[in-house]
Amino acid sequence: MPLSAQVIGDHPLVSDCRDVLLDKGYSLDDTGADWVFVIGAAKGDLPSAAKGVIAFRQGLAPAQDDPNAACWALIDGASQHGCTWVQLDSNGAAEAVLLQDRFDITPEDTALTLTARAHEAGKDSFARLLMQLETGTVVASPILQGSDEGRTTHARPAAAGLLDFAHPAEDLARTVRGLDMGGFGRPLGWAKLLTAEGVLLVGAAQATEDTGAPGTVLAADANTLTVACGDGAIRLSDLHGALPAVGTVLPEITTELAAQALAAATTAAAHQAQMIDRMGAFEPASLPDTRGDAAGWHQLPLTIGPSPDLALIAGWAATCAQTEPSDIALLTPALKSAAEIGVLAGWTPVRVSKANPDLAQELTFAEQSLGFAIDLIASVPGLEAPDTPQIGLSLGAGPVPGCILTLELSDAPVLHVDADRMDLAFAEVLAARLNHACAIGSNDLPQGEIAKVLNHWNATDEDYDRDLTMHRAFEAQVAKTPDDVALIFEDTALTYAELNARANQVAHVLRDMGVGPDKIIGLCTKRSVDLLVGALGILKAGGAYLPMDPAYPADRLAHFAKDSQAPVIISQSVLAETLPDHEGETLFIDTDPRIPAAPSGNLPDTSEPHHLAYLIYTSGSTGLPKGVMIEHRNVINFYLGMDDRVAHTPPGTWIAVTSLSFDISVLELFYTTARGFRVVLTSDETRALISRGPFPGDVPVAGPDGIVPTPDLEADDFSIAAQIFRHGVTHLQCTPSMARMIALNDEARLALTRVKHIMLGGEPMPGALVEEYEKITSASMENMYGPTETTIWSSTQTGSSSEKVVNIGLPIANQQLYVLDDAQQPVGLGIPGELWIGGDGVTRGYWQREELTAERFVPNPFHPGRMYRTGDLVRRRMDGRIDFIGRVDFQVKLRGYRIELGEIESEIEKNEGVTQAVVVAREDTPGDMRLVGYYTTDRPVDHATLRNAIGANLPSFMIPNHFIELDEFPLTPNKKVNRGALPAPASTEKAELPVVDLSQARTGAEAVAAVWGQTLGSADEDFFAAGGDWEKALRICRTLQTELNLPRLSLVDLFSTPMQSAFACRVQTLLDARHPAPGHQANRTTVLAANRDDTIRRRRAMRQALAG
Repeated sequence: MPLSAQVIGDHPLVSDCRDVLLDKGYSLDDTGADWVFVIGAAKGDLPSAAKGVIAFRQGLAPAQDDPNAACWALIDGASQHGCTWVQLDSNGAAEAVLLQDRFDITPEDTALTLTARAHEAGKDSFARLLMQLETGTVVASPILQGSDEGRTTHARPAAAGLLDFAHPAEDLARTVRGLDMGGFGRPLGWAKLLTAEGVLLVGAAQATEDTGAPGTVLAADANTLTVACGDGAIRLSDLHGALPAVGTVLPEITTELAAQALAAATTAAAHQAQMIDRMGAFEPASLPDTRGDAAGWHQLPLTIGPSPDLALIAGWAATCAQTEPSDIALLTPALKSAAEIGVLAGWTPVRVSKANPDLAQELTFAEQSLGFAIDLIASVPGLEAPDTPQIGLSLGAGPVPGCILTLELSDAPVLHVDADRMDLAFAEVLAARLNHACAIGSNDLPQGEIAKVLNHWNATDEDYDRDLTMHRAFEAQVAKTPDDVALIFEDTALTYAELNARANQVAHVLRDMGVGPDKIIGLCTKRSVDLLVGALGILKAGGAYLPMDPAYPADRLAHFAKDSQAPVIISQSVLAETLPDHEGETLFIDTDPRIPAAPSGNLPDTSEPHHLAYLIYTSGSTGLPKGVMIEHRNVINFYLGMDDRVAHTPPGTWIAVTSLSFDISVLELFYTTARGFRVVLTSDETRALISRGPFPGDVPVAGPDGIVPTPDLEADDFSIAAQIFRHGVTHLQCTPSMARMIALNDEARLALTRVKHIMLGGEPMPGALVEEYEKITSASMENMYGPTETTIWSSTQTGSSSEKVVNIGLPIANQQLYVLDDAQQPVGLGIPGELWIGGDGVTRGYWQREELTAERFVPNPFHPGRMYRTGDLVRRRMDGRIDFIGRVDFQVKLRGYRIELGEIESEIEKNEGVTQAVVVAREDTPGDMRLVGYYTTDRPVDHATLRNAIGANLPSFMIPNHFIELDEFPLTPNKKVNRGALPAPASTEKAELPVVDLSQARTGAEAVAAVWGQTLGSADEDFFAAGGDWEKALRICRTLQTELNLPRLSLVDLFSTPMQSAFACRVQTLLDARHPAPGHQANRTTVLAANRDDTIRRRRAMRQALAG
């Protein structure tokens, strides 16, 4: 019966030892094994074993396992290192050494190479240990209790790694190497160089024969320093920090300073594991950018007393911050003193949360841990360098360095304000909040601030004719300007009187068909005169029009018809075959003989302001579009609001490019014809056709006024650029995405010089787009904001290129904008919240979706009527205007980090050549969420350059994993970016990898490239940058050892040369050293394959038996 064994622990050697056991025929049992081998830390109680429990020790000290043994061996100046196998007693304590494998430490060894050599020694010695156990020849040497106490895991080198140049150069170089674990981090921290300006981190060192006064900088270049030591000199490289000049005498590391540094570092190290967890989930508290005119530090006295309620302080800080929860920066006198030594950062994180404002517990941990090591982030792979929180808390230690705002608690509490970075008026608002909270015992907003955010900026009451309907407003304009041109479509033009008459005829027929108030009538026509005639006819008949764009998919139109239960659909005969099945009648507006025979006069009142004017379907979270019901009264109030924001006296010429299915078409088609505009309607074929290419003849040149004269135009050119020139278009409305497309076209850029007013909405308006348009046209640019559910646009703001994203402004007439928290209570100035909209624009709700209507449209607790939940994340400024932050559902959480996709998009768009960017979080592989950046460009863009550029301003977790260049963005019919249609990234990174069968590999480079790519899934040259870890290093080395018959290849080779090209050279050197005889390759391949297959079969059989 074969012997059985169980191998437990978290050390990478576990897998190697299991393979050795399987190769020797052992069975791997989870219980009742002959031997239990403990390698690394094991969870829970140690299992029992029939013959004994044996543990692996890293290093030569047997009493306890020290994962940092290689570091200490070098720091202590040991001549040898190795590994030890010990017998454990029933309590898990080491009682005897069974086997020890030693090797000499070389001058080139680092902590990483020693660790790798100890790993290899562990694997080799394990096989010998098994043989001795099997043959009974093992010699156990008892361990004397107390002979080897070892170090604690939070022990740190002398002076916490500060290099004392009074010591010999060789000793210092050895210390630097002892702290070097390569890409696996630095568990004991970095070696450090103390200067008058601060601390430099030192990654590598080499003793030299130079001489000088100890501590004197003898030489310096881009990233190296040579410093004189007590014996010789040391050349330091891989430096991080500001380098001192040649001739500088570095500060002396006194005995007192060294002791203080070590004490501070050791205290922090005892809590390092918890601090790493905190840093991994770090959310720095931030404040809105409110730079004012003042400068320097200012102090605002507070009335909170010397011992305020800490829960109130936490709640106040959490309320001020931009994320929930947030981390603020704490500074205590003890930490301030330790930070001045240079080994701890000048602040420590303290988490604040409105949901759990237990600041006392946070402060207790902060005081116990003292702070975090200045080199902690650089020592732990994967940790991002934290931004200093913008909100600080000081316990009598002055302002926290790097914070914008510091609350200092003392006998006379004050609020320190960095006026270079914050408007003092806003700081006074925050101070008033804190004083108010401590006075009333809660973090409710002061009444004055509530009055501002709820009432002051929502005082938009304006009177208007509340008895008016959309069609009556149109008829009133007809009466004023009957002979003016109202509508132009290609070669056809209708006056106001003609348009009115034709619409009246359609209305009369619809009335005869039973159309009346709140009847939903489908309108499925091509973009033509029939479109506006049909819509006006439906309104005049008392009905509500339902846009059914024939360009939409058939199943979508079928859903519209079925869900709306439209009794009539107006269409054109050419579309008869494409109409969806429906139970109602069809009126073909272009061929039905009843229409030309019908009366052309206005109808009597057929509807009232509270009746439906139109029903528009928008995307639904369930996948099925939902219909939004808009009443006449909503639209008439919208007209009033637009009168204040849109230049209309005298009316101009408006080019209509938007689908009737997008509610902003109401501004283009109905507001315009209620105010006397001339509307140029583009066709289905030309509404997205920017131009047909160069105009005939010479390129027109702008005159002194900057306006380009009308060029020669082809009679059948109805592109946007041609129509702007032909008809003298003054007003244009579209989405920012379409505006970008227009700006990229040479002919359109010429035409835009004629346009006076541009309105952009439906998407955030980037300041970069405003800047681009400022180069093209003198037209005013208005950012339009509003959801369909509150009637088209609810607020506007004139665009400015000085803003990253143009704010959405203030509400239009008779509308209110509220920024609320999750409990639907108002949040203060500068605090993110969800936008809710109240007032006369709030629509009836969703068609036949009572539950959803009740969820999104709720009674307004602040003003009469109801309010609508937009799902937009916003923040109110000091001037009352509102910044759009992003969609609540566009805020993604990736690897624990909360990310605003719009912030990444803005950074990408700053790069030269990028014309538009969209970032999405994709999960094309379950469980693997990745950021993908899509962009369009007017010149080649190098992805590495792009990645580096945005990496200068964004943390690594916000840099997209993939960049995809598009010729153009897919757009919805409403000309917004269709995020759902963006292509998934092809597996370009893996597809481009040189996948090579190792039996055919002719060179070390080919073999390494293949295994590198297959193991790491990346072609990155740097092993660690490609995501390499110990397990992957083992896989690479073991594969090459086996496949290429390279038993001398070790982990040390990889860790010493972690760049793929350098490692490949090492592999090639070992290959060349074998001097194979002719024919050896074929024979080697056959034999190795047979041996490998046999080993794999035995291991697979054993693992299957264990699984069964």
